[in-house]
Amino acid sequence: MSVWRPINPTTYLLTWVFLVVLAALSFGLSYVRLGGFEVPLAMAIAVAKALLVLMFFMHLFEHRFVYGFAFLIAVVFILILVSFTAFDVITRPHIPIVPPLTH
Repeated sequence: MSVWRPINPTTYLLTWVFLVVLAALSFGLSYVRLGGFEVPLAMAIAVAKALLVLMFFMHLFEHRFVYGFAFLIAVVFILILVSFTAFDVITRPHIPIVPPLTH
């Protein structure tokens, strides 16, 4: 059984500073052309920001296993939905677009 204990205000401040730094990094990298690394890097920054919010502002860090397990199940379902959407797009036949004939 976990006992809730208040988080130090310094932890909230540091978490907020890291979130602002990651947001600025994300904004700054949007102007840099990195080729195939743009999307993975942006996703990594987004995941880092989401984890900071989940762990500290939503107090997932200090709660029992059940809350973490429920979060894990939600992530798995989202991954299943995204993968089904990707498979649907990948497996559709390619139909070329033909411009209309003009006389």
